Amino acid sequence: MKKQWKIFWAICGSLAAIGVICCIVGVILGGSFFRSIVKDRDFDYITFEAENDLEIKGEEQQTFYGIKELDVDVSQVNVQLEEYDGRYLTVETVDIPDNVLNEISYTTDESSLEIELGDSKRIKKLLSDNTKATIRIKVPSRSLQEADISVGAGSLYISQIQVEELKVEVGAGQAKIEQFVSNCAEFQCGAGEMQIAGEAESTEVECGVGSIIYQAKGREDEYKYQVESSLGEVTVGGRSCGGIGSGTEISRDGAKKELYIECGIGQVQVKFQK
Repeated sequence: MKKQWKIFWAICGSLAAIGVICCIVGVILGGSFFRSIVKDRDFDYITFEAENDLEIKGEEQQTFYGIKELDVDVSQVNVQLEEYDGRYLTVETVDIPDNVLNEISYTTDESSLEIELGDSKRIKKLLSDNTKATIRIKVPSRSLQEADISVGAGSLYISQIQVEELKVEVGAGQAKIEQFVSNCAEFQCGAGEMQIAGEAESTEVECGVGSIIYQAKGREDEYKYQVESSLGEVTVGGRSCGGIGSGTEISRDGAKKELYIECGIGQVQVKFQK
């Protein structure tokens, strides 16, 4: 009986040895043990991505000529915009992973340019730890007629811009505009923060639960303004205009600049610069 078991185990050992030798030969010839296991299985829900994907720095530059209307709708990234003494509008991406660069779309229609980056869960995951991902936009001085910029959960920095119509929207992110000149300007802030400095003939400021600080160029008596507040705090110059369900309207003869402020439960502060 013992002899029969010895023969059985000897056969098993021989077969195992042959199997190992076949696997080694298969790998040498380019085969894969893992592939042979999962060949007939459905693994669509698994994503095989290298752990260092976020370390791949993507840089690319796009150049556009004759752009009069700029529309930017992105999230999870930093947006920097500045005017310069050049002929072309340029868009440069810095420190953006290659697998996110493919998600940025550029749509042009003669004199208009639209830049979009979706706010999907996948994009959030890819950029969650990447605080340096930046889109830089350089605009020829005084070339734009309209600019509509929305940054969602990202950040926006504008050093200087002169445009006929300007609209800036921030969701949960931050925006800083050091200097703007416009005929008509509109600023919307959800749960984020905005710091604005500049002037417009007509300015509309809308704040949800975040905060907006607006340094308006000119004297206070050059402005006529209207304020509507739910529960928020609004200060215009040295005047407190906020409170529960409060509203204030100041009309001045000869005032050529208009300012409209709507505040939910956030804070809006308007200062005047002579």
